Amino acid sequence: MELSERIRIYVDKMPVAVSGQGGSNACLTVACVLVHGWGLSLVEAMPFMQEYSQRCSPPWTEKELQHKLRSAEKKPSDKGRGYLLQKKDGRDGTKGADFKPRQMRPVREFVREEWAKINAQAVADFTAGIPAVDEAWFARRSAVDVAAVDSAGFLSAIFEAEDRVLIFSRYYSQGDFIFWNGHGAFRLADERGVKAVQAELPKGGR
Repeated sequence: MELSERIRIYVDKMPVAVSGQGGSNACLTVACVLVHGWGLSLVEAMPFMQEYSQRCSPPWTEKELQHKLRSAEKKPSDKGRGYLLQKKDGRDGTKGADFKPRQMRPVREFVREEWAKINAQAVADFTAGIPAVDEAWFARRSAVDVAAVDSAGFLSAIFEAEDRVLIFSRYYSQGDFIFWNGHGAFRLADERGVKAVQAELPKGGR
């Protein structure tokens, strides 16, 4: 059996990533298996990540998959690189040119000319009289006066007691803070195994 098929069978048995159900960690685990377990380069691993992504809900973008692979490459592995490869004649399993990823389904490209089909006047007529959705519009519907509370106070008002909220202050992170309603906020460490420490939440967003 070719190495590419062995890898594919292995990855097909791994849990898919589902948004809101630990999907980020599931996807990162697959990336780590490809990079560390099978000893693939980021370029070699990408086709298998794309195949895996098609089973996820929702699928990952190519940019997100690249980020997962880069994150996997930076994570240390106590098993060493290529631990899933079987030794053959004193060498590791097939590499590089022997990979034969499945043919990817073509992705429909958005044709810029399709914008011309939108009837601008019809859109204007349909939205006529609808108030602008701006900061004032949101403020009138907020459970609390956001100008009078900090981040923790706002989250306390909109979540139930004991709820835990994962907060991102960086786009490419696994979460920077966790707010535990009734117990406070905690800053999460970038390294696995390092305990979270109590800290203030960021005062605003971008």
